[in-house]
Amino acid sequence: MQSYARAALFTLVLAACDEENPDFADAGRDASIDAAPAPIGMLPASVPLAITDCGATNQTTFQVVNTGTADLTYALAFSDAAFTVTPASGTIVSGASTTFTVMATVPQDATAGQTLTAMLTATTNLPGSPHTVPVTVMPRGAHITITPPSVGFGQVEAGTTSTPSNALIANTGNAPAMVTVASPGGEFTRIFGTTGTLTLAGSQSADASFAYHPTAVGADTGSAAVTVTGVHCGTTPTTIGLTGSGAVTGGVLVQGTPVDFGTVACGASSDTDTITLMNTAEIPAAYTATFPTDPEGDHARYSVAPTSGTIPANSSVTLTITRNAITLPFQPRAVGANLRIHVDIPTGTDTDVAVSQTLTGPFLGATPTTQNFGFANVGGTRSGPVTINNTGNAAATLQTTMSAPFTLALPSMVAGTGSGSGTMTYAPTALGTVNSTATVTAPGICSGPVTFNFTAGDGPLAGISASSASVTCPAPSTFDGFINVSNGGNQQLSVTCVDVNAGSNNLAAAFDPSPLTVNTSGYSQIRVTVASPTPVRAGATSTTLRCTTNEPLGGTYDLSFTRTLSGTDLALAAPAELDFVCGIPARLPYTVTSAATSNLPAFINPQELLVMPPFGHEFTQVQLLANGVMTNNVTLHGGGSGTGGTAVGNVPIFHGIPDPCSGSANPGDLVFTGDVHVASGSSSNICSVTPASLPVELRMGAPAAQ
Repeated sequence: MQSYARAALFTLVLAACDEENPDFADAGRDASIDAAPAPIGMLPASVPLAITDCGATNQTTFQVVNTGTADLTYALAFSDAAFTVTPASGTIVSGASTTFTVMATVPQDATAGQTLTAMLTATTNLPGSPHTVPVTVMPRGAHITITPPSVGFGQVEAGTTSTPSNALIANTGNAPAMVTVASPGGEFTRIFGTTGTLTLAGSQSADASFAYHPTAVGADTGSAAVTVTGVHCGTTPTTIGLTGSGAVTGGVLVQGTPVDFGTVACGASSDTDTITLMNTAEIPAAYTATFPTDPEGDHARYSVAPTSGTIPANSSVTLTITRNAITLPFQPRAVGANLRIHVDIPTGTDTDVAVSQTLTGPFLGATPTTQNFGFANVGGTRSGPVTINNTGNAAATLQTTMSAPFTLALPSMVAGTGSGSGTMTYAPTALGTVNSTATVTAPGICSGPVTFNFTAGDGPLAGISASSASVTCPAPSTFDGFINVSNGGNQQLSVTCVDVNAGSNNLAAAFDPSPLTVNTSGYSQIRVTVASPTPVRAGATSTTLRCTTNEPLGGTYDLSFTRTLSGTDLALAAPAELDFVCGIPARLPYTVTSAATSNLPAFINPQELLVMPPFGHEFTQVQLLANGVMTNNVTLHGGGSGTGGTAVGNVPIFHGIPDPCSGSANPGDLVFTGDVHVASGSSSNICSVTPASLPVELRMGAPAAQ
């Protein structure tokens, strides 16, 4: 395979990229390479696609030119299902080229401006295979956020108008979008631009200002519909909620509630909001402000100042609520607490103000994070699966940092509360023990980066194949096949095998030895003993043998194993019963058929299809091919009383034995029985005969006429 690959030259030319191609695979140099040029596979450092709208698909092409003297085989695969390549596998003959198309579909919930990276793995017949190439695409679109997501006015005197309260509408994406905030109607009004519509470029923001005009005492709710026009990445906001309560004068009104800090990115610094205590009474009012303890400890995520004081008559006091920065790692979720305001006007009145935020971001974990790859030859690989889990509430755009000879091929993005499957690979360029670490992180991560610890270079290296068990009939009670095992590693190899389908087949496979131990650079066999088919029939039965080794990765091998019993299955049949009557000459046929499962001809001599005297036998064929049919006859002469008579065919009269028809039996009595069967001395490749024999009967005929 290696000499075959040396005759091919593998060149990748990226159609949409002007950068240099520094990555390559070289066969190296030895005596044989000096006699012929070594192939070089030129790979681009990366395959970048043009910036692409969220929810849209984009593509680019690259060309593979085979300038060598042998065919180049390839198989291409991506680490992310959102990326595809066509053709994915095939052969490029010498002197020809193939153009490949790479397509990427940007998820709708991708983060605008955060590059998605998927690994393209190219497995070829070139030295150093497989090769990995990062393929990248940057999502484009607006991302509109509203902070807070709802506006609360709290208690406002009926018949008055509240002070304005704002919601910040921001575009954190990299494309413009037109945002329309509809008029809420009822007791609420809004100002957003001059008509309720503004176009926000990336990184721009604007306030939507709302006012509350309670006309009566009691709670009021409303909403302002939000419409976003343009390409949008992630969830699009649709409404801004509005709440307020009309109140009477004569006490302390708590205004600007509830307090909702909205969505907060993990790692964000602290922030503040305010509420107002409005004293409508003619006398001062004392107050206290505290966060009662809650079971999850979320009260500690906030603070208020001042915590107590006096509100002058017909005046107000502003309280500042601080959202404290949350130390990471922290599982992202809604973080809420109650701020209790106690005032003495009216006497002993408590008002609980909901204070909330939703910590938002990915939270990553992986299985496994520690892997011993064991031993691999230079130019070989060891690969194993890895799963990235995101228990957060936002998609994770994965970013990987690692070093050769290890690679991680992971999805470009893992959705919130989702997981993604990937592959970790060890591809040594030199022998020896090697240790390395890798990290996987994502922007806005709420957990710490996932750290992988890799080691490789020491361990067994199994080469396992199976040879089937085959015998020719007559079948022994058991017969043997073998599992061939080699150890190309630098540590002792242990192998244990089982029949995966045991219980559903009748092989009854047994293994000796079990387990098998093979020393470094050694070779050995495991004897597989299987039982003959029950019932015995010619043909093949296959099963799967699963061999497990002590290799850290690649330690399970499924081998197809076939038990073959070669020979012929014969079927005896007669169109009518082989019943004869004394004194009446007859020729009665029977057939011998080779069953469809037969795979060898049957060599049958006339004496091997036995017909007991006093009957004759007309034998017409001595070799029965697979699926063939031959017809023979059992005959009876016409004589009686041990004398004369007319023979049917060329058969001696009763073979020289006493005539059973000469007795005194009554008409119809059974005077002789025999059978047609295959003699035990027949051809050695006959496996079975069904039925074992055909009965032959002779009955006394009617008395002779007087």
